[in-house]
Amino acid sequence: VAEITGDGEHAWLAPAPSVDGLAKAMLAAHQAPDRSDRAAAARAWAARFSLEAVADRLGDLLEGRVR
Repeated sequence: VAEITGDGEHAWLAPAPSVDGLAKAMLAAHQAPDRSDRAAAARAWAARFSLEAVADRLGDLLEGRVR
C-alpha cells in the first residue's frame, strides 16, 4: 500500500492489524499541519481513477491501436 499511496504522500498509513497504530495514524492525520495539502493531493490522486478518467484513457488506448 505504501507504494500505491506515494509512500504516505496521499494517505496516512497504519500497520495492520494494529488498533493502536490506526489510532496513532488517525491522530497524526488530524493534527498534521499539512493536512489540507495532503487531502488535496489525495483528491487529485484519486481523480485519476474515476470512472470517467479510466474510460477516457481506455478509449485513447483503443483508438491508438485501431489506427
